[in-house]
Amino acid sequence: MGAATSVETGTQASDSTAVSVAGKLDTVIYARLAPGADIYRELKRICKEHDIRTGVVMTITGALQKARVQLLTTDIAETGSPLVLDIPGPVEVSGHGLIGTMRQSNSGGLFEGEEGGSAYLHVHLTLTVGTGDNVKTVCGHMMEGCTVRSKHLISHFTIVIGKVSGVALDLVMDREHVLPGYPQGYRYHSLTATHG
Repeated sequence: MGAATSVETGTQASDSTAVSVAGKLDTVIYARLAPGADIYRELKRICKEHDIRTGVVMTITGALQKARVQLLTTDIAETGSPLVLDIPGPVEVSGHGLIGTMRQSNSGGLFEGEEGGSAYLHVHLTLTVGTGDNVKTVCGHMMEGCTVRSKHLISHFTIVIGKVSGVALDLVMDREHVLPGYPQGYRYHSLTATHG
């Protein structure tokens, strides 16, 4: 992959310029996950195995034996922290999201302990929760702790990932801008065009 050409007008957290970059969908990767597998860890492994630096999680389809998601609730302005839900299964799940690269190590929040250069996952899951008349839908940011449920030795839990070229999506930590919920600095997506 060649050097990145920035199409952003700045990288400060206060920059609110909209950016768009055209890339190309190169490869579509299908993966069947094993019973009990953690989706977050499996996605990270697949990104490393297939050298995915930028991509899209096109679909996540199956059932979970348990789920862990982070929700952006209406009271976050007061608390500064999102709500984390641990949901016992079984639950049906579908999902989609973005794949990029962690620009720096230890980017705080969900990404504390992550290494710079590793896959950055911004994936949302939609789950059915409850029974009978109490069934509801929950949508949240996928965290570690979402494990595959299968009644069979070989599961049919499948994810589909698109590998993209021509675009670099990086999670960046701006350590100079501290906000409620971001005590170590403000995180944002850096979006640039690449050549090569």
